Amino acid sequence: MQDMKARAKKTAYYVYLLRCRDNTLYCGMTNDLKRRLAEHSAGKTKSARYTRTRGPVKLVHAETHETLALAMKRERHIKTWKKEKKEKLVRSFRPRHAKSLSVNRNAKPRTKVKQKVG
Repeated sequence: MQDMKARAKKTAYYVYLLRCRDNTLYCGMTNDLKRRLAEHSAGKTKSARYTRTRGPVKLVHAETHETLALAMKRERHIKTWKKEKKEKLVRSFRPRHAKSLSVNRNAKPRTKVKQKVG
Protein backbone atom coordinates (compact mmCIF):
# COMPACT_ATOMS: atom_id res chain seq x y z
CA MET A 1 0.00 0.00 0.00
CA GLN A 2 2.81 2.42 0.85
CA ASP A 3 4.55 1.58 -2.43
CA MET A 4 1.40 2.59 -4.33
CA LYS A 5 1.20 5.87 -2.42
CA ALA A 6 4.88 6.59 -3.16
CA ARG A 7 4.31 6.03 -6.89
CA ALA A 8 1.17 8.17 -6.84
CA LYS A 9 3.09 11.04 -5.26
CA LYS A 10 5.75 10.90 -7.98
CA THR A 11 3.23 10.94 -10.81
CA ALA A 12 3.15 14.20 -12.71
CA TYR A 13 0.07 15.31 -14.61
CA TYR A 14 0.37 17.28 -17.81
CA VAL A 15 -1.96 19.80 -19.42
CA TYR A 16 -1.07 20.26 -23.06
CA LEU A 17 -2.11 22.05 -26.23
CA LEU A 18 -1.83 20.51 -29.67
CA ARG A 19 -1.98 22.36 -32.96
CA CYS A 20 -4.01 20.41 -35.49
CA ARG A 21 -3.62 20.37 -39.28
CA ASP A 22 -6.44 22.90 -39.65
CA ASN A 23 -4.65 25.29 -37.22
CA THR A 24 -7.11 24.67 -34.38
CA LEU A 25 -5.90 24.02 -30.85
CA TYR A 26 -6.79 20.97 -28.77
CA CYS A 27 -6.37 21.02 -24.99
CA GLY A 28 -5.89 17.78 -23.11
CA MET A 29 -4.56 16.26 -19.90
CA THR A 30 -2.57 13.10 -19.15
CA ASN A 31 -0.13 11.50 -16.75
CA ASP A 32 2.03 10.14 -19.62
CA LEU A 33 2.63 12.86 -22.19
CA LYS A 34 4.82 10.79 -24.51
CA ARG A 35 2.26 7.97 -24.73
CA ARG A 36 -0.62 10.40 -25.22
CA LEU A 37 1.12 12.24 -28.05
CA ALA A 38 1.79 8.91 -29.75
CA GLU A 39 -1.92 8.07 -29.45
CA HIS A 40 -2.93 11.41 -30.97
CA SER A 41 -0.40 10.97 -33.78
CA ALA A 42 -1.61 7.45 -34.56
CA GLY A 43 -5.16 8.74 -35.04
CA LYS A 44 -6.71 5.49 -33.85
CA THR A 45 -9.48 4.86 -31.34
CA LYS A 46 -7.34 5.82 -28.33
CA SER A 47 -6.87 9.36 -29.64
CA ALA A 48 -9.48 12.03 -29.07
CA ARG A 49 -12.24 12.13 -31.68
CA TYR A 50 -11.40 15.79 -32.31
CA THR A 51 -7.77 15.11 -33.24
CA ARG A 52 -8.50 11.93 -35.19
CA THR A 53 -10.00 13.90 -38.07
CA ARG A 54 -7.59 16.83 -37.78
CA GLY A 55 -4.21 15.09 -37.63
CA PRO A 56 -1.30 15.26 -37.78
CA VAL A 57 -0.90 17.20 -34.55
CA LYS A 58 2.03 19.08 -33.03
CA LEU A 59 2.68 19.75 -29.34
CA VAL A 60 2.75 23.53 -28.85
CA HIS A 61 2.38 23.84 -25.05
CA ALA A 62 2.76 21.61 -22.00
CA GLU A 63 2.76 22.23 -18.28
CA THR A 64 3.20 19.95 -15.29
CA HIS A 65 0.94 19.73 -12.24
CA GLU A 66 1.51 17.77 -9.04
CA THR A 67 -2.01 16.47 -8.61
CA LEU A 68 -4.78 15.23 -10.86
CA ALA A 69 -7.19 17.77 -9.36
CA LEU A 70 -4.92 20.70 -10.23
CA ALA A 71 -4.40 19.43 -13.77
CA MET A 72 -8.14 18.94 -14.29
CA LYS A 73 -8.86 22.43 -12.98
CA ARG A 74 -6.24 23.98 -15.29
CA GLU A 75 -7.53 22.05 -18.32
CA ARG A 76 -11.09 23.21 -17.67
CA HIS A 77 -9.84 26.76 -17.24
CA ILE A 78 -7.90 26.77 -20.53
CA LYS A 79 -10.83 25.24 -22.41
CA THR A 80 -12.95 28.28 -21.50
CA TRP A 81 -10.48 30.67 -23.18
CA LYS A 82 -10.89 32.13 -26.63
CA LYS A 83 -8.35 31.10 -29.26
CA GLU A 84 -6.45 34.42 -29.02
CA LYS A 85 -5.68 33.82 -25.36
CA LYS A 86 -4.62 30.22 -26.04
CA GLU A 87 -2.30 31.49 -28.81
CA LYS A 88 -0.70 33.88 -26.33
CA LEU A 89 -0.04 30.93 -24.01
CA VAL A 90 1.46 28.98 -26.94
CA ARG A 91 3.79 31.88 -27.78
CA SER A 92 5.07 31.91 -24.19
CA PHE A 93 5.89 28.16 -24.25
CA ARG A 94 9.60 27.39 -24.24
CA PRO A 95 10.74 23.76 -24.04
CA ARG A 96 13.64 23.05 -21.67
CA HIS A 97 16.30 23.21 -24.34
CA ALA A 98 14.65 25.68 -26.71
CA LYS A 99 17.48 28.15 -26.19
CA SER A 100 20.00 25.69 -27.58
CA LEU A 101 17.71 24.78 -30.48
CA SER A 102 16.78 28.25 -31.68
CA VAL A 103 19.56 30.67 -32.42
CA ASN A 104 18.88 33.99 -34.10
CA ARG A 105 21.87 34.33 -36.42
CA ASN A 106 20.90 37.90 -37.39
CA ALA A 107 20.74 39.21 -33.85
CA LYS A 108 23.23 41.89 -32.90
CA PRO A 109 25.42 41.07 -29.91
CA ARG A 110 24.35 42.73 -26.70
CA THR A 111 26.75 45.15 -25.12
CA LYS A 112 27.04 45.80 -21.44
CA VAL A 113 26.19 49.31 -20.32
CA LYS A 114 28.52 50.68 -17.70
CA GLN A 115 26.90 52.58 -14.86
CA LYS A 116 28.36 55.90 -13.85
CA VAL A 117 29.59 55.99 -10.30
CA GLY A 118 29.27 59.10 -8.20
